[in-house]
Amino acid sequence: MASMHTERAPSSSSSSSSSFTPQLTYDVFLSFRGEDTRYGFTSHLYTALDQKGIYTFMDDEKLERGKSISPELMKAIKESRLAIIILSENYASSTWSEAEVIQDIVKVTFDKLNDTSSVDTKGLVGINSQVEQLKSYLAIGSEDVRIIGIWGTGGMGKTTLARVVYDMVSNQFEACGFITDVRVNSKKYGLPWLQKQLLKKLLKCKDIDVEDVNSGVLMLKKRLRHKKILVVLDDVNQPKQLDKLAGEHDWFGLGSRVIITTRDKHLLVTHGANEIYEVKTLNNDEALQLFSLKAFKKDQPDIDYVELSQAFVHYSQGLPLALEILGSFFINRCVREWKSELDRLRKFPKREIFDVL
Repeated sequence: MASMHTERAPSSSSSSSSSFTPQLTYDVFLSFRGEDTRYGFTSHLYTALDQKGIYTFMDDEKLERGKSISPELMKAIKESRLAIIILSENYASSTWSEAEVIQDIVKVTFDKLNDTSSVDTKGLVGINSQVEQLKSYLAIGSEDVRIIGIWGTGGMGKTTLARVVYDMVSNQFEACGFITDVRVNSKKYGLPWLQKQLLKKLLKCKDIDVEDVNSGVLMLKKRLRHKKILVVLDDVNQPKQLDKLAGEHDWFGLGSRVIITTRDKHLLVTHGANEIYEVKTLNNDEALQLFSLKAFKKDQPDIDYVELSQAFVHYSQGLPLALEILGSFFINRCVREWKSELDRLRKFPKREIFDVL
């Protein structure tokens, strides 16, 4: 395997290397050399990669030694994140069963694509220490099933923190699912719909039908009790949501982790969370840095705006969302506009911030 990056063509099975037209980003370029494995081992590997959520382009034409590669195909290979070249059908020999080889390749590929070093926290001011604390609560490697709560008021970055940690540790689980906006979607679509989304993500299966809440609970318990899974349930606000999406620790296989973000600490306590992490507001230096990144595209404000910037930082009280909204609003605005907005905010809170809080 080699580090590369490709894009998805209209149909990986029908397009040839000579007519390849990159459109959507691929994770893996898959091809073969030697005996034709296109309809055997290679196709089975393609299916296994796809089921793991790894977007794969499979070249139709085998790569023969000495044969020149078209410029279009070479571009596709060079732009992919990973390339897998199957040498021959003998790769799946009698001493190694085909299924074992495929699973080994899929695991290595998945781990490479989800390398924690690739998680970008640039611009997420003050998050690194919180990430380390939350990761310690997860106790990755422990065989028990753990439910971890992330608690804080609106606009404090609970979802962002959960997403960063999820991306960092997801390669250590058999299946993962990040369910966003549980509060909103539960009201809008209902709990069976959320159960369906969770099952689809964890089982990598598109054709799942959940008739009602009770059948959804039975499916979750039956299909996931032997799987080591990672789940994030984001913005939960009612006990029933947890009862029907992650009711008990024994719904999931050994080593599983469930992360819940919420504004209601009592909800986490009553549900039996193993640990509850309270999200911290930014200190003054961190808040000024975040505000400046949004308003000036650099770590510190321009000299003529230092005092005004501090006033808005004080107004935001360390809330990342408020700092981001206000900082973005002031890009390329003059001092007079800054002062006018500060006077107005002291009387009337900005609507985007007020809605969240």
